[in-house]
This record gives sequence, structure tokens and C-alpha cells, in this order.
Amino acid sequence: MTVTGVQCGKNEGKTPVPAGEIFDRRKGKIIVLGLGNTLVSDDGAGVKAARLLQARLKDPRLVVEELAAGGMYLVEALVGYEAALLIDAFKTEGKRYGELYQLDISRGEEPLSSSGVSFTHGMGLKKALDLARFLDLPLPGRLEIYGIGVKDTLHISEECTPAVERALPDIADTLAERVKTIMKDM
Repeated sequence: MTVTGVQCGKNEGKTPVPAGEIFDRRKGKIIVLGLGNTLVSDDGAGVKAARLLQARLKDPRLVVEELAAGGMYLVEALVGYEAALLIDAFKTEGKRYGELYQLDISRGEEPLSSSGVSFTHGMGLKKALDLARFLDLPLPGRLEIYGIGVKDTLHISEECTPAVERALPDIADTLAERVKTIMKDM
């Protein structure tokens, strides 16, 4: 795919980098995206888990980033990587707070930061990935989506609820082991 002049990745205030160059930099790497807003209680659980995971793993093939948006913003962050793990808050009835769930978007399970609203950049993850495939963008060959069962995604607080906060170190350990397994297969 040939795309030039596209603004991809973190390049604030600089000349746009050709997409192909960005994609080349991402080849052979895995990205872990912590999703959410750390100013809204449990909504920041994915970001906090990603930060803890990053502290546990030091490997040049691992990229850990934070994102507070879904849809096409999420797709832009994923393109070109060999593998990706998304970590976000997951709030539905019957889920245990602080529990880690592997989500399946084909069954309609989407994390909170990527749940669908109608404008293009905020569309749901499944629709955004479908559009990216239609556009023939180089998506990761392996994409795993994890949700952390949460209670409070409405109140302003930099702290997660106690059950979620207590669970984050174990969640980071579990996901760090998953990343190691994926990197062995890369």
C-alpha cells in the first residue's frame, strides 16, 4: 500500500511522516494500548494496567501507549504492528469488579473507550476495524482485546474503586505473561 503525506503517530509540530515509514518502524513489534480516562475513576483501569505492564517488561519489540479515544483513532494507533493488545474498562451487568475478561467483538463485546457512537472517529471498534480492512490498512495479525470489570465510570477521581485498584497488579502480571508468549511466536 502506498500512502504519503499522512500524519500518523506522535509527530506534533513536525513535517508529516509518510505512512509507509511509520509502518516500517512498527514491523516486528507488539503494541499494548491502555485505553481510558484516568480522571474518571475506573475508566482509567486500562491505562493503569498498561503502565504497570510496561514497568514489568523491557523489550525493544514492545510499545506501550495510552489512548483516550476509540474508533479510527484506535485504528491509527494499531496499523503496522505485528500484534496488539487492547486493555480497557468493561462495564456490563454480571461482571465482577477487578476481573480480567478477554473480549470478542464479533459477539458485540466492546470495551468502553471504543463503544460505538455515530461520528467517524468515535465509531465502535468493530466498525472501525471493518473500515480499516476495507481500506487495506496493515492491521496487526494478532489482536487481543481485554476488558477489566469496573464499577464506576462516571465520577471524577484519579483513583479506581478499591476492588479494581487491588486487582491491577495481578492483571498486569497476567497480561505481561501473555505478551511474552506472543513475542515468542513473533
